[in-house]
Amino acid sequence: MICPKCQFQNRPDSTFCAGCGKRFHFFCPACGETTADADNYCIKCGHSFHVYPLSLLHKHEQEKEGRHREYYMPRVRSARIAPVLHNLLGLTEQSNMSDMRRDHLEHSLCHVFEDPWLSLHDDSDVSGFLQDYWQAVKELWPEAFNDSNEHCIRDMLGFSILNRVFPDVVQLCRKSSDFSKETMKRILAQTGVDSDFWRERNLTCGVFDSGTKSFIPDNASFITSPESCINAATFYIREKLGITRVDKKPFIN
Repeated sequence: MICPKCQFQNRPDSTFCAGCGKRFHFFCPACGETTADADNYCIKCGHSFHVYPLSLLHKHEQEKEGRHREYYMPRVRSARIAPVLHNLLGLTEQSNMSDMRRDHLEHSLCHVFEDPWLSLHDDSDVSGFLQDYWQAVKELWPEAFNDSNEHCIRDMLGFSILNRVFPDVVQLCRKSSDFSKETMKRILAQTGVDSDFWRERNLTCGVFDSGTKSFIPDNASFITSPESCINAATFYIREKLGITRVDKKPFIN
């Protein structure tokens, strides 16, 4: 590929010119597909650049790329990977409830690709990690996994909590260079969490450990916001794993 600006001969797959740093590819503002400077339409969605000219992308290049990386790509990749887990998680049934749970799963997987290390791996690698991880969850907490009436592992709360913790478990696996299901199961077992932890009533009331209400004021009987519940439970599990990083501190609405 010859750079139109400095005439430097670059490799065919180059995104930037090695001679002057000029960028060869940009992103479609409608779908995020990589596009060339001279393209008039997006090759993926057919979006016309006459409506949103590429000059607009040039002007706001850093802003567009940042939004593409931080917002769009995690959602695209989670949508590609989510179906791999449908059979394991019992989400193959065609019903409104299954549709809703599939949506929850896909949304929760966005947290996986917000992790810098995991985002560098291709979909097949991440899918393999996730399948082993959820198989470990199934074997570690079989009662909670198989009972969807009282337990919420295979629902919005469980998906959100466990998929937020997943990158942390992977990082702990990296220390031993062992990403097997057994290693993930051993790491999760270190939390001391049992199947009762995953009872929806316990999670929504903040009852995480031996009947105590963690992160809940004495005058509060339940957590009103699902996001608050997810944050608190995620914080609790990470604390048990010796991890101090949090997405957001637990709070009560």
